[in-house]
Amino acid sequence: MKYLITTHIHLDHTGAAGDLARENPDLTVFVHELGAPHLINPERLNQSVRLIYGSQMEEIGEMIPIPESQVRPVTDGDEIRLGKTRWQVVHTPGHARYHICLFEPEEKILFAGDALGCLYPDGAYFIVTPAPDYDQKLSLESIQRLEDLKPELIVFTHLGPSRDKTLFEEARKQHRLWVDIIEEVLRSNPEAEIDEFLKMISQKIPVVRDFPQYNSYFLNIGGIKRYLEKQKEKKDA
Repeated sequence: MKYLITTHIHLDHTGAAGDLARENPDLTVFVHELGAPHLINPERLNQSVRLIYGSQMEEIGEMIPIPESQVRPVTDGDEIRLGKTRWQVVHTPGHARYHICLFEPEEKILFAGDALGCLYPDGAYFIVTPAPDYDQKLSLESIQRLEDLKPELIVFTHLGPSRDKTLFEEARKQHRLWVDIIEEVLRSNPEAEIDEFLKMISQKIPVVRDFPQYNSYFLNIGGIKRYLEKQKEKKDA
């Protein structure tokens, strides 16, 4: 292995990068320039995950540092050439401020990371909006930018390829619904527990009701709550 391109530095995407770099001293890890410092020194990243997962952190494991010489920062508009294939770097904040997608313009293949959410093999599709960086406005702008690329094939990290171009509009719809629903619950009960949010969301977003085996909807709720808190702080400032 010579190259690793990561769409963002959440542990389910980059958690093993340090181990891979240790085992492969010639490995080059491409990452958005805002995420690069956290791969070189992942302590703040590990702390953030500890806050979310608590005792589960022992099972998940921590990320280990990658030598700076093996980290290649990239930014919007850069091009990564791998043999005869070239990948355009598209900065797509919203899911995370350092999120990138990769677009191959010849075959029009889009590697979407988490910018468009998750697509399971049985057709279950939902967005992913974790704390602390989720931003609805930036997410919607990123979705539009990806749609404007007119990809013929979308490759989801979770969990595979799709040629369904209606997913762009579905993503926009879900971003608006999730935020509206969580804001509505908070207005009526600022101290609401997760179960109350899930009950309301499952009534209005069928995939949550029909796909209960996905056990991380609480991440969406936490991310959107934090987003709404930040919006309120801006208004009050």
